[in-house]
Amino acid sequence: MLCGVRSRLLLLLAPLVLALLADQAVLYTAFSDGEFLGRRLAPFDPPLFNAAQRQSLERVRARLAGGAIETPGKMRFDALLGWSPRPLEDAGDFRYDQFGTRVGVAPIAALPPAGVRRLVVAGESFTHGDEVGALETWPAQLDLALPGWEVANLGVGAYGMDQALLRFRRDGQPLAPHAVWLGFMLSAAPRLASVYRPALRHAELSISFKPRFELEGNGGLRFVASPAGSEGEMVRLLENQRLFLARVAGHDLWVDRWPAAYGPAGSYWSHHLAATRLALTRLEGRREHPAACLADPASELFRLASAIAVEFARECRALGAEFRVVLLPDGKSLELWEERGALPWRPFVDELLRRGVPVTDLSEALAAAGARTDPGFWRPGGHYSPRANAAVAQELCGLLD
Repeated sequence: MLCGVRSRLLLLLAPLVLALLADQAVLYTAFSDGEFLGRRLAPFDPPLFNAAQRQSLERVRARLAGGAIETPGKMRFDALLGWSPRPLEDAGDFRYDQFGTRVGVAPIAALPPAGVRRLVVAGESFTHGDEVGALETWPAQLDLALPGWEVANLGVGAYGMDQALLRFRRDGQPLAPHAVWLGFMLSAAPRLASVYRPALRHAELSISFKPRFELEGNGGLRFVASPAGSEGEMVRLLENQRLFLARVAGHDLWVDRWPAAYGPAGSYWSHHLAATRLALTRLEGRREHPAACLADPASELFRLASAIAVEFARECRALGAEFRVVLLPDGKSLELWEERGALPWRPFVDELLRRGVPVTDLSEALAAAGARTDPGFWRPGGHYSPRANAAVAQELCGLLD
């Protein structure tokens, strides 16, 4: 009788033992370097997801040791903003004047010429004009088309709306603008809940920390400084996972969603099995459509974006400058529109208008110009082509008299 029970137990346990042995064989062979099929496996200790990020960290280390030279055209470390252009940098089409604005028609002076009004545009890469020449960006096209206006381009690639506001406070207010526009690429909304960019976008080619705002109970904004106040601090955070979590956890939605994915190696049971490491990697990598949050007034990102836009408008009006949000559709947001059959971010537009913030949504105009059907509308990296930038400028010209 006992022999029969024992035999049945062995028959039941044998597959489990074999599966465990196979799992551990995979864990200590195929997964031994922390990668599988070229993809980083959880736990992300350190939180570096590809070779380019590791090389970026090595360049920072070398620079701190005095053995590396800054690469022309690259952004500089910025303790407040995370990164920003170097003033007076000249890298061909990507030139910046003494105020760090991207040079289009000409560098700007401290004050606009007599009889000329100044428009300051802030935003991310779709405003900065990534992948196009200096005179092909929509801010430069506006400058060329409107002799009575001068346009200062404060856009910076990969910025969130939060960084755009902070940069305007520091670099834009001294430019004495008559009008201020915030270019908002719709799929950039998730950046508002992030302080470590590679956690949001694993394919990022460099390492970067950023500040953010968080919502107060009364709907106001609380500033959260970048976790890395210096390049040395950035290196320390990426060398010590516990220190990284102490600075980042609680402020970065993408780290907070899956604590086991960012816990120090071996600190969770799921780190000890190949199957659970694969599952954790897959689950952590899931992202909802980046512009989908703008359809949900209850989402944190919707409320953050609304609050930042309202604060931006308030500060510009206090300076006597007109403010406007310009919604710039990207390829992913146009796909979401196609999928849902209506503009998903319409609730966000309505919320800003309800709160007294002027908004211009270019989605329908750019779709009519070919954004949804013509590959020539886009650059290989997903940014607007020269023709697309020209279409944006054409639509916006009528807003400036």
